[in-house]
Amino acid sequence: MMGKGKVQNQLHCKNCGGSSMRRLPREGFLQKHVLNAVGYYPWECPVCRELQYYRLRGKRQHREHEWDNAAAKEFRVSE
Repeated sequence: MMGKGKVQNQLHCKNCGGSSMRRLPREGFLQKHVLNAVGYYPWECPVCRELQYYRLRGKRQHREHEWDNAAAKEFRVSE
């Protein structure tokens, strides 16, 4: 059986060609019900942030939102 890290290394972004795709948790009706029924999983390229769907499952990773990083910078305490 193939390891989860090897699954992620097999995938390449159709938009930019990046090879470090990450699996995202399903969100919304389309992903949770329709694409789930036909066996597709959401994947994101961390380079270009393009969302794509593949039949490979892999391990889920939560994406960082841009507003999370901006908010963290605002509240950072200087020493």
